[in-house]
Amino acid sequence: MMTTDGTKDDPILPLKLHGPEPSYFTGKLEAVIRFMELPYQRIATAPMGNLARVTGVAQVPGLLLADDRWFTDTTPIITWLDARYPDLEIIPRDPVLAFFSRLLEDYADEWLWRPAMHYRWDYPLGADHMSRVLIDEVAADVKLPKFIKRHITVSRQRAIFTKGDGVSPATWNHVEKIYLDTLKHLEAILKTRPYLLGTRPSLADFGFFGPAFRHFAQDPVSGRIMRETAPAVYEWTSRMWNARDSVTGGKLLGHVPDDWGPILDSIGSAYLPYLCANAEAWKKRRSHFDVNIEDAPYRRIRTARYRVWCLEELRRHFDELSDTDQQQVRRRLEAHGCWEPLWRVADLASGVDPERKAPFGGSHSMTGVDPSDADKQHWLPVATPKAKQLTTEDMMGKTALITGASSGIGAELARLHASRGGDLVLVARREDELNALKAELEKKHGITATVIVSDLAEPHAAEKIFAATEATGLQIDVLMNNAGFGGHGKFHERDLAKDQAMMQVNMGAVVDLTHLYVAGMVRRRSGRILHVASTAGMLPGPLQAVYNATKSFVVSFSQAIAEELSDTGVTSTALCPGAVDTGFVEASELEGAALFAKPGASPESVAACGYEAMLKGDLVKINEPSLNFVLGWVIPFLPRKIVLKMSRKGMDKKS
Repeated sequence: MMTTDGTKDDPILPLKLHGPEPSYFTGKLEAVIRFMELPYQRIATAPMGNLARVTGVAQVPGLLLADDRWFTDTTPIITWLDARYPDLEIIPRDPVLAFFSRLLEDYADEWLWRPAMHYRWDYPLGADHMSRVLIDEVAADVKLPKFIKRHITVSRQRAIFTKGDGVSPATWNHVEKIYLDTLKHLEAILKTRPYLLGTRPSLADFGFFGPAFRHFAQDPVSGRIMRETAPAVYEWTSRMWNARDSVTGGKLLGHVPDDWGPILDSIGSAYLPYLCANAEAWKKRRSHFDVNIEDAPYRRIRTARYRVWCLEELRRHFDELSDTDQQQVRRRLEAHGCWEPLWRVADLASGVDPERKAPFGGSHSMTGVDPSDADKQHWLPVATPKAKQLTTEDMMGKTALITGASSGIGAELARLHASRGGDLVLVARREDELNALKAELEKKHGITATVIVSDLAEPHAAEKIFAATEATGLQIDVLMNNAGFGGHGKFHERDLAKDQAMMQVNMGAVVDLTHLYVAGMVRRRSGRILHVASTAGMLPGPLQAVYNATKSFVVSFSQAIAEELSDTGVTSTALCPGAVDTGFVEASELEGAALFAKPGASPESVAACGYEAMLKGDLVKINEPSLNFVLGWVIPFLPRKIVLKMSRKGMDKKS
């Protein structure tokens, strides 16, 4: 670790940079930190849940300060660091140079993304290389042959990042032209001076460095092209990685150099028109859009809300210039066809970071990651605004009704809610256990707990519960449908009455209680619903045919009503745990089944995972990252017969 004299006593240091080595933006931010000579440690994996909870965005890289604050989004992070250490001058102090440096950084960040992903995943050589790197970093613990994990990874990355983002036979040449032109433009500059804006690196250098170093220079196909056609660029990537302020020294130019002209031409003819098309699609709430860029027909590109904000930010930086500087910037933008598209779309209103909290939070992921997703996805389609994300403090005084509350996950959910000052309605069959829990939580937390003894398998149980809460004037702010049970055996050999009771508890009561209580939540425009489903709901379950089907219903039902409730202030979350150490195994006659041979997760950890997901308004939450990987990356790509065999094997009991 290295430091400069001016930072030795800074309480934010040392830094922890969370992000995988192949990451575009992790490399960019790491180079800035290295140049500024700030002590840091890079950690390959990122705690996405912590990052999303604090900043509102799950994306890499994440930067953790020594005072436990989290940063996200490289552009505002660099701006913040530059302001904290002004003598290091990452962003030029001249306002005109600063504007054009920000423009080039934005162009490199956003417009070079598509060719970077194209060369990495569309060429077999690149895909094979990077899939090996990725599975070693993020899927080493998944028990599958490496060739299967590589195949799944490549298929998914292409579906999301290239084929799913406008790369097609009709646009292939144009995507590669973006890269080849970039090399040509940078090579012409770097043959005359060591950095883009003089003899020391600036924001523009770091913007281009992200894709150039982690993708273009290191991926096999694009790397060979760079070495053979643009050796000065290849040399510059190493020089950037090795740059240190105390050693590099140097000065920035006092003007925008003429050799930036070809890059500005590309911004005017390609990047800004793309931003305009994206902004128009966002205003019309379209999830995808078509646009012709330099005669290349891009079709069904995902709408990116973040990139509407990028356009807003460019305009904001211009508006903050003095009149004299604005005139100078405008003349240069007009000369390269950038002025008109910069202002083409009126009233952008992205809604991203309206309180200007970035980099501490408030922005949206460039890649569109929803915090509930462990899988990284690229620019999710436009969605209606989500309900407000709640904090633990928001639960104080809120009444939660929890079914199956006498033990296991239900009892732990009750303890969590009570610890946050929330009142409770505890529902289950076992009265003694409920009364004991009521006494424990009222004494420990000073809350009020109401006990309702009910067997949800009985007809009209939900109506009786609802009538009881109405009669006592209890307003249910949070509904946690936790009660459920399973059963082992071949369907045709099982007692039909037991399976019908299972369907009533696992599905019927869930529907009934949700219907009875959600209407009041909608009227109040506030409420949370947590459905405790299961990873069993993600695939068919031989020897648990009815149970898996009921949990599949819950997962589907929860997501469907979540969309229906999206503009009401009410959310619906499906918690899908794997094996859990509760009485479920014994009650469901699953002793000896292979899937439960090893200890499961603790009910405390599962309850905490679900409760936090509910507060955030997550759609679906799986408690274990490895299960999330298998269910999201592996199962969808396997033949159904193999999935059924795997599922059956997990339920087989040892003889």
